[in-house]
Amino acid sequence: MQPAGKERTANPLVRDGVQLLPNLTRAVSRNQSVYFYFEVYDPALADAAPDLRTSLAFYRGNVKVYETPVVERTMIDDLARKAVLFQLEVPASAFTPGTYTCQVNVIDAVAGKVAFPRLVFQVR
Repeated sequence: MQPAGKERTANPLVRDGVQLLPNLTRAVSRNQSVYFYFEVYDPALADAAPDLRTSLAFYRGNVKVYETPVVERTMIDDLARKAVLFQLEVPASAFTPGTYTCQVNVIDAVAGKVAFPRLVFQVR
């Protein structure tokens, strides 16, 4: 994360004067926080509101070593893009050095749909 300029931008990685910078190497040191940002587009609505739940599960091999609490969202954050925004922070100090798989758990309770995308990253 870094301070963003004062000018208005359509960049979804800039919010509230802060810009999220993607980590292209997917490697972090244990003294950092790791920020996970994702958006859910056009979720199903009930009474004009979504019902989304998400959490992050971290695996080393086949063993789950860490999971965030579930985050629930019941409003659209960006009406123009019909997007619900999620930003979660995880301290890298929660992990010993090594390679991890992060599974993003997303549940759309209104639509009855789930998604479980995964990404691999390293803690040094």
